[in-house]
Amino acid sequence: MSEPVEIRDDRMDSEVGAPLVHAQWSELLARYGVPDADPDDLQADHLAPPHGVFVVAWVDGIAVGCGGIRRYDENIGEIKRMYVAPDLR
Repeated sequence: MSEPVEIRDDRMDSEVGAPLVHAQWSELLARYGVPDADPDDLQADHLAPPHGVFVVAWVDGIAVGCGGIRRYDENIGEIKRMYVAPDLR
């Protein structure tokens, strides 16, 4: 049986969020041989209200994943920074 996952609002540049984002960048570099290619220069405020949202997934009190949605207008958003620790996928 899998453990319950708790989703909490956070920030991409927080003490909890930043290491998860860096782990994602490291994985992309190892997998594709290039650093994270972000042509729109994503900043933490782009994934914070009212422009978007950034959340962290927790299992047993440990931050194990993250993700965000960047809002472009009333009807359009983009999923950003989706990551889950490899051992929990």
